[in-house]
Amino acid sequence: SHRINSPRSHRRDLRRCTPDEWSADTLFQAPSAMDLANSLDPFYHLSHVPWWAAAGYLGGVYAVHRAKRSSPPTALPKPALALYNAAQVVVNAYVAWEIASALGGRVWGIGIADTPRVRHGVYLHYLCKYLDFADTLVIVLRKKAAQLSFLHLYHHASIVLVWGWVVATWPSGADGG
Repeated sequence: SHRINSPRSHRRDLRRCTPDEWSADTLFQAPSAMDLANSLDPFYHLSHVPWWAAAGYLGGVYAVHRAKRSSPPTALPKPALALYNAAQVVVNAYVAWEIASALGGRVWGIGIADTPRVRHGVYLHYLCKYLDFADTLVIVLRKKAAQLSFLHLYHHASIVLVWGWVVATWPSGADGG
């Protein structure tokens, strides 16, 4: 079996820190020689993608779709849908604000030094991808087949993989990140 050590294994877990505790010296320590070797290994990158999330998403969509096959569409209350949409707007506006303020208002952040605040914003953005899975649940429960396209499923399954990979393999400042 091919076992790969995670370069992040010696670093503090972002989920257990408050933003005030996030500092470059505690979170993003210099990598070891093994860490740098692993970062060049394609198996390292493949093993740090949340495959379980995409598989769970697609499997869940299939299971709910199949379970709803012979039942009528679920009538979701309009206030619940409005609340969900409002929550999406508020959460995503907060994430956009966090990233924009960390980047000094610059949109793309290209050429800007990496900071714990930028990483925090990107991590929040990644977590929002899981909240976005609820879009598909609403579509399947309401039996809106026209909205459940290959593009919709591909987008939600792949975007969580991409952002999960970014969060898991983002190089530290010592690596040039």
